[in-house]
This record gives sequence, C-alpha cells and structure tokens, in this order.
Amino acid sequence: MKNLGVMKTELSDGYYDPIATSGGTNQGLTRYLVDSATVDSKTGRIVKGEAGDRTSLMKHEFMKNQEYNPFDRQQMTFSNLMTASGINVARAAQIDLNGFTFEDGVPMSKEYAEKHGVYSTDGQIRKLLIGDKVSDGNGNKGVTPIIIDRNMSDEEFNQLSPLMKNVVQTFKNNPDLDIVMAKYSSVSRFNGGTARDMVESKNKSAFVDLQGNVHEDCISELPIIVTHMTVDAKTNIYDNDALAEGRGRKANPQLAWALNAMEADGIMAEFYGNNNKAVYNYREYLITVGLDMDEIGTLRESYAPHEGEIRNLLRIPDLVYKEKWNVKYR
Repeated sequence: MKNLGVMKTELSDGYYDPIATSGGTNQGLTRYLVDSATVDSKTGRIVKGEAGDRTSLMKHEFMKNQEYNPFDRQQMTFSNLMTASGINVARAAQIDLNGFTFEDGVPMSKEYAEKHGVYSTDGQIRKLLIGDKVSDGNGNKGVTPIIIDRNMSDEEFNQLSPLMKNVVQTFKNNPDLDIVMAKYSSVSRFNGGTARDMVESKNKSAFVDLQGNVHEDCISELPIIVTHMTVDAKTNIYDNDALAEGRGRKANPQLAWALNAMEADGIMAEFYGNNNKAVYNYREYLITVGLDMDEIGTLRESYAPHEGEIRNLLRIPDLVYKEKWNVKYR
C-alpha cells in the first residue's frame, strides 16, 4: 500500500489538486477535486477532468505567486484561506522594528486593526487585538505583538520609553503604513511569493526611516489573511496541576533571551523546569546506534560512561553462522 501522505501527481492528475489538502493527521487524506473533474450522479464515481487542472481556490488571483513557494507554504496558505475570517490588502514594509518582528510578529496600526475585524468566541465581529494571528498570502503567519496608535497625543508619546518612541515614530513617519513584517522570511522559508507580491504591486510608496531618510518604493501592497486563530480562542490558562504535569508554555523566546542575558537562571528554571529528560532520551538513542554524547553535549563515535555512571548491561551472545539460514548462539 502506498503512503497516503504522498500526493502523487501521476495518480491524481485530472482528479485531485496536487497541493490542496488539510494539515495535521489528515494531510494527504483530505483531497479537493480539480475544476474540470465531475462526479457521476448514478455511480458516484469521479470522472477525470483535464490534465494539469487545479481546484478553484488554487487558481484564484490571490494565489498567483504560489509557484515561488515551497509546497508546505502553498498548503498552509490554502488551509488558512479555507478557514479565514477575512482577506484584505495591506500596505506593508519588511523591516526590523525594535524586536517586534521576532518570532514572526506582525505589528500593525490602530486604524488597520479596527478596520479588519474577526469573529470572537461570542460570535460577534470585533477589531483585531494583540495576540490575534494573521498571515500573508505565502504562508508567513504571525501573531500581532503590538498595535500602534500613530495619532496619540504628544503627552502620551512623551511618556513612552525610548524604544516605544522609535516604534510609534516609524508609523508617524509613514501615515500609509498598515503592517510591518519580518524581512528574513524568504531566506528562512524559501518562499519568494511575498517578494513577488510586493514587487509586482502597482501602488508603492516611499518609506521614511527614523533619521528622515527616504527609501523609495519600500512600502507596497501585500495580500493578508485574517485567520480564525484569535487570542481569546487560542489562549489556554494552565492551573498548578497542569503545570506540574509539564503542560503549558510559560514564556516566549524573547523573554527567555532577556532572562538569560540577565543571568536569571532561577526564573528560567521556574518557567521551563527541568529539560534534561529530552537530552537523556536523545543520548540513549545515540548509544543504540553506536554513538554517544559527553556531559556537555559533544557527540562521540563510541560509547564511554559519564563520570560516576554505572550501567547494568545484558550481554547478548555472539551469533555463529553454521550454514545458510541456520544460526545458533555460541
């Protein structure tokens, strides 16, 4: 039996879209018919359509640059569209923004957040909030880490920290800027579709940096998906029992970096607990294939006991081959 997770084009061409499927355990099992395929109303059989055809959504203008993305990002975009709360076109810049684009953060303006709503857990449409997730049309998902009010009063602005003044000033300098996205996604994910979308846009404008330098055509239009993954639906609260079981995420990577820089080892231990179990398990796997790892994580080509390590080993007798297919223990 062939692996159902492998969507072979030669078997499905004319029947199923080669990319469109669901994620997780159903990836490759959930399939979508191409436009030209039909279902016989009497027999229920699928009638093959045109070779090379795609399902409707994959042929939409929104997906025009998917060929520049890896297959996983194409599938992710398809899945996001199938469950989207909405789609829109944002005016975006790919820049660093004082750490707010780490871990795929997508800072956005207050005007943008209020204009593009999302269904909350009570079924009502509300504005976007910090923690809601959006995605561009090429599989770059990100959580909203901050919403910037570029029209705040001078009094409010003067009370901000120097870092936050830079962030707000960036939006003040660029009144048409809706969102900011990380500039390294195409390097790490090999999805060139984002760059193609922005370069091909006919409606570009200049970006003005904090020093007042003008960078022509660096703000461009970018298709955006407002996903169904909202902060109120996807945030879990873990009680003490859950934390004792090792469940829950206690701190994000940015906070971990800051705490490590301050040598706050006790707080890190409280957040993350003992992480040695994974290392122990990894070493045992290494040993089973004839390798090992020393106390500080250096790989070794053969087993050697750690200091004070005592193992109870079961000696397996060597095999003696008497003749073909007959084996006995020595």
